[in-house]
Formats: sequence, structure tokens, C-alpha cells
Amino acid sequence: MTDEIVWAGKPGSGPVVVLAHGAGAPMDSPFMQAFAEGIAAAGLRAARFEFPYMAVRRQNGVKKPPDRVPVLIDAWQVAIEVLGVEKLV
Repeated sequence: MTDEIVWAGKPGSGPVVVLAHGAGAPMDSPFMQAFAEGIAAAGLRAARFEFPYMAVRRQNGVKKPPDRVPVLIDAWQVAIEVLGVEKLV
């Protein structure tokens, strides 16, 4: 869910890079994990979140296409609000 954030890097260690998964794999895929750890190793923090369609896939195992753009933008906005950053749009 977009209100669940997975962190890499130490709190206060630097700017936060917000990451979202692609259409085929969740936020905790090996690639996303390695990417987030690489960002943390560079002295930044990585915050990963999951789009609603992937959260549903995680619950029921059914693969469906990504949500439409307005839903994806709303998910980004929720993640940003959870992180306490100003509104994007």
C-alpha cells in the first residue's frame, strides 16, 4: 500500500530518494532491494512504496495491469504525504 514505506539507509543520513516499483515486480523485489541499498551506500536514504494494483496482487496473487495514471499519481501523492514532503501537483 502507498502508506507503507520500506526504508534503506540511516535516519538523518541525507536526502531521501523516493522509489516506486515497475509494472512487473513489487517494491521488495531483489532489484529494488539492491537499488535501495546502493542509494543508502552512497549516503542517501531510499524510501520505497507500492502502487495499489501491486498491493492487491500481493494479497490475492492475481496479476493485473497497472492502474491508470490518475491512480498512480494519487499513490505517489500519498507516499509523499506520508513522508512529510510538500505536495507535488
